[in-house]
Amino acid sequence: MHAGAVLPEAESIENFFRRLSRINAWSNADLVAGFWGTAAALLVMPLAGSAAGGVAAVSAALGAAGVARGGFSVNHMDIAPQYAGVFMGLSNTAGTLAGPLFSL
Repeated sequence: MHAGAVLPEAESIENFFRRLSRINAWSNADLVAGFWGTAAALLVMPLAGSAAGGVAAVSAALGAAGVARGGFSVNHMDIAPQYAGVFMGLSNTAGTLAGPLFSL
């Protein structure tokens, strides 16, 4: 739920910077920041000395994952704006089926 709360803000910030600079690299910047932020928060989590520190690390990881999701969703909208929902469903299905099929 935390990542879902961050996603609209991440997309809004990305769209603002994209209009401001006319550079189409902001979705890549979102992905990099989101994935590295998630990795850093998960690496810090075992070092948390209390339950509150662990909850803060997990919250930071989920927030960063929401930022990464903002960059990922925009890529689908760039490729096929009219069919972004269908394209997202197909790519998520392919990603989900890869786990059980290739773990055999």
